Amino acid sequence: SKDEKKAVLSEVFCDSLNITDCSLTETNDRIAVTVYNPIARPVSQYIRVPVVDGKYTVVDANGTEVKTKALLPVSDAVRQLPERKGSPGTHELIFNGQLPGLGFTTFFVEKQKSDKSPLMAALTRTRRAPIEMKGKSFTLQVDETTGAIQSITLNGTKHTLKQSFKWYKAWDKGPRLSDSGSYDFCPDGNARDYGQQKLVSRHTDGGVHELNQEFANFIHQTVRTYEDQDYIEFDWTVGAIPFEDKVGKEIITRFESDLKTNGEYYTDSNGRQSIHRKYDPKSTACFGKVISGNWFPIYKQISVQDKQHGLQMTVLNDRTQGGSSLLEGAVELMVHRRLDHFGAGGSFNIDELGVDGKGLEVRGKHYLFFQPITESPQLVRPLSEQLFMGPIETFDKYT
Repeated sequence: SKDEKKAVLSEVFCDSLNITDCSLTETNDRIAVTVYNPIARPVSQYIRVPVVDGKYTVVDANGTEVKTKALLPVSDAVRQLPERKGSPGTHELIFNGQLPGLGFTTFFVEKQKSDKSPLMAALTRTRRAPIEMKGKSFTLQVDETTGAIQSITLNGTKHTLKQSFKWYKAWDKGPRLSDSGSYDFCPDGNARDYGQQKLVSRHTDGGVHELNQEFANFIHQTVRTYEDQDYIEFDWTVGAIPFEDKVGKEIITRFESDLKTNGEYYTDSNGRQSIHRKYDPKSTACFGKVISGNWFPIYKQISVQDKQHGLQMTVLNDRTQGGSSLLEGAVELMVHRRLDHFGAGGSFNIDELGVDGKGLEVRGKHYLFFQPITESPQLVRPLSEQLFMGPIETFDKYT
């Protein structure tokens, strides 16, 4: 009609979205968010936009208000990343968008006059009570003091579920060809623990639950559950790894459960078919190291199954990582490393200094779902596609 207004947009990419930073969205009250879906099927995807604190409305391209949305604070660990350079963004606006296959849609975000959200203030206050984080088909139980995940309840049954970060000391006692390096993972003994983890904060809004944890002064993580999704999201920030002692360190995340797996697990083959593996104490690499002999490249997913109870725990990764299942019912993936040697056939420096000269900081995600074996394949492919080929967002201000 004559009264309709058409917005002419110029698409602006924010190169620092991976550290929750975008000056355009943080400094304007009216933002157009155009989201392209590179997957050849429609998807329902949570969109995250860096903003400042306030109250926002979101409407789609048809003018229909998006009801499922949340406003949650950016974690202190992310806000302190040196690359953010004093970014004013303090929160993330999160909303569920319906995206067409191999196509795009535009959402219009407007900040309301109210500067503060009383609801958010109420929901982010500190509480000392048992923590439960709800998903679509499960409930996660968390220790209210340490923030450690303790268990997951699925179909009325509670199962042990734990997650932690550990580190392997890199082997550096022999000739250089036996050291950890560019192409070699050669640990000196079993994975080592960090101290007691800390609960930093927790927040809930719009069906999204977040838990911020600290495992060491250079290892932080946000755990998320969505009340309309079957997976748990682990958003981790690791680095810079301390290196004053010149001891090589290889950091892993480990997920532990009470599933009876008989040492068996499954990894993908270049993101395609699933390969059956079994822990073999006779398999060695790196001059007799059993751990190295049982590690494999994980392109898309690693899983363990309890065939007696018909349950499966699957972890999806957003990039290629090394991983294994060295313990019953557990899987582990390497997230970061800092080394003093090149290793066999290598010429890469695994001791980059980063932008501040202290070392590289790495941020990434894992999706975990704990579901019946018969239902798990239906989740693996769509979720792994959405994690690996996430939507591409561009922005512009409008009047």
